[in-house]
Amino acid sequence: MNSILQRKVLMIFEKQHKQKVIEDDLKGANKLDAGYEVRFQSALKKWKDIIEEEERIKQHYQAIIFDHKARLEERSQRAREIQTAFRGFKIEVSRSAEHSKTGRGIPEHKIMELDAMEMEKEEEVESLRLRNIFLKAQMRKLESKIREKEQLAEGLHLIDFEQLKIENQSLNEKIEERNEELLKLRKKTTATVQVLTHIKEKLQFIEKENQVLSQKLTHAEKELKEKRDKLQRVKTERDKLRNEATRMKENSSYVAKDVLLEDVEGQVEKREILLQTLAEVKAMHAATTDKVSATTQKILRMTEFLNTPGSGMYG
Repeated sequence: MNSILQRKVLMIFEKQHKQKVIEDDLKGANKLDAGYEVRFQSALKKWKDIIEEEERIKQHYQAIIFDHKARLEERSQRAREIQTAFRGFKIEVSRSAEHSKTGRGIPEHKIMELDAMEMEKEEEVESLRLRNIFLKAQMRKLESKIREKEQLAEGLHLIDFEQLKIENQSLNEKIEERNEELLKLRKKTTATVQVLTHIKEKLQFIEKENQVLSQKLTHAEKELKEKRDKLQRVKTERDKLRNEATRMKENSSYVAKDVLLEDVEGQVEKREILLQTLAEVKAMHAATTDKVSATTQKILRMTEFLNTPGSGMYG
């Protein structure tokens, strides 16, 4: 409290001093250097007077503070004495009290227990009273801050409000644009997922078809191998028969020429049939091989398309 009063007094004297100095400066603006010396001496005297006045005010308020402290100590001592006397009075009354029916008094330990409980409650009340004072001071500070903010809000000009409205509208438009872009991206993602699902299903179908064709190719290769083995056996048998016929023709003059010719013609027809069968099997094998190769290429292209980062699916 003393420091606050001192600051207020100093502010008042400094304001008066500054005002007087300004007035003196205006009055002595046209004077010579001797006037500055006189003005300096006058200002110095005023400054000394202010210091003396400050010291006098300080001593005055220190005396007031000392007097208040003495009164506070006296009243605190008086309050403690009254509280002690009242406490002793209550204890004496409690000791002399008797039950209306039984005529028994209150036990000493019960009286002490109630007295201790009352002291504890009084201390709690004192603590809560101090807490209440502190909270009230905080509430006053907060109310002051709220009033300052309200005054600041009231000082907001109309042009500032219009500027805020324009900025808010611009931000809302940007939000709408971002929402539209987000909706487009969601639609594009949905379409891409559908295309990807369709391609995966088609790939699974082609893989199953490829498995079937692979099985057919394996079966055709097996048949081709069997036909080749059979053809080889037929060729071997033909060569054997041809050699035997040649040998018989050379060694047996009694064999009829017509019989040999018929046998040779039969072997030739049989050979042509086997050659035709072999050609059909080769053609079927080539067609199956081409189909399997085309299916494999298609699977490879589709796999590369799915794994390419720059494809439309990931764009």
